[in-house]
Amino acid sequence: MRTQQHKAIALLLVFWLALGRGGGAVLADTGSSSTSSGPLGIASEFNLFVHGDLTMTNSDTEGRAAVGGNASFENYRINSHSVHRGKEALAVGGNLTFTNGQINGGDAVYGDTFSGSGIGIPDGTLRQGSVIDFDQARSELYQLTGHYASLPTNGDVETNPGHSDIVLKGTDPVLNVFQVDKDLGEIRLDVPADSTVIINIYGTNRTMDSGDYLNFNAKKVLFNFPETTDLEILNVDVKGSLLAPYAAVKTTYSHIDGTLVADTITGHIETRHFPFEPELPPSEPSLENPVPSLESDPAPSLEPSPEPSLDSNPVSSLEPNPGPSQGPFPGPFEDEEIIIIEDNEIPVGNPNEGITDIEVPAGNPNDKNDFEEPPSLIEREAPEQEEEINVITDDQKTPPGTPTEGSSSQVPLSKLPQTGETSRALFYLSGFILIAIGIALGFAKKRKS
Repeated sequence: MRTQQHKAIALLLVFWLALGRGGGAVLADTGSSSTSSGPLGIASEFNLFVHGDLTMTNSDTEGRAAVGGNASFENYRINSHSVHRGKEALAVGGNLTFTNGQINGGDAVYGDTFSGSGIGIPDGTLRQGSVIDFDQARSELYQLTGHYASLPTNGDVETNPGHSDIVLKGTDPVLNVFQVDKDLGEIRLDVPADSTVIINIYGTNRTMDSGDYLNFNAKKVLFNFPETTDLEILNVDVKGSLLAPYAAVKTTYSHIDGTLVADTITGHIETRHFPFEPELPPSEPSLENPVPSLESDPAPSLEPSPEPSLDSNPVSSLEPNPGPSQGPFPGPFEDEEIIIIEDNEIPVGNPNEGITDIEVPAGNPNDKNDFEEPPSLIEREAPEQEEEINVITDDQKTPPGTPTEGSSSQVPLSKLPQTGETSRALFYLSGFILIAIGIALGFAKKRKS
């Protein structure tokens, strides 16, 4: 389970990097970069990030704010901690209305019109322009909420019937993922210290009501609302970032220690600069290293090994005189003389030299129990793979005098009959008889001379 979690968050980080390379398009007139490779995409650089309209009064945000539609602020302070000084502290895609407030740490940029009074911008200017592609940002945040929702759940949720409080228990030291299908009140977190916590809250209408958030590390916690369209945050001090890109958020004098992402926002809320900074798992092996190809280490061939050559086999070859082929067996010998080739020629002076362990059975040559194969003359090992054997019936035999296709004067040993103990016995026996005849002729010639 832990390995799956680590792989999931590692792949998700790759996704964030991809968003950072292509997301949050910036026009050339600004000279500043508003792209981000953070865990919330471009929204990672802001305390407030809204796709549509925003209306906010009597509060402040410690970090930067971005509004894709129209923005209205009254008695409000933006970027009070001067986060990312030198970048746009406030970016509005539509109309900006600002009455009585201050913007710190950078410029205030609006897309269409500006109206207001009593506004101070000590670290920048008020200007018209476009610095964020909000349509692209919206699409990327939709993907992000879906990715967080797809992470496997590995934590337990304990509820108290009749009460809104819940206990979230997890044991993974890196990543704990929970699934909640109810409104949120008091929440107690029971997970290893510094582990990342993803809380996926389901339901189209959800409320975060008054209650304590116990044992929370705000920078390690994300409340993800992948399907919520209406979200109320009522008199609560939320510890963690909120990702609700589909939701129309209504607030009443609440606080959020983290980033708030929504479709629209109306009300009174203070957002504090606690950016979502998940703990990363150990690095996974690079996917750029390919899986070893089977071609680099080919499997053993299933083709049968080449037939052994008579030249490499130290067994003497019997070369018959030309004559009609009798199938796989040699034809008759014309002069009744044995021709022994290669290095195994038997000296005439000592006919027994070079031949060992050869016994000519005196019994029935067809009785396999009276015959032993001579291991010193022909050593035959069982082939590693079975060879296909063609069985020739009586009506398929080659008529006498008909040359066999591909026949030659020397027949490889592996082509000799391989079936039946009787056939092998007859073959070897006939060979021994021929050798004995040759030896006898040798003695006869010696006596004549």
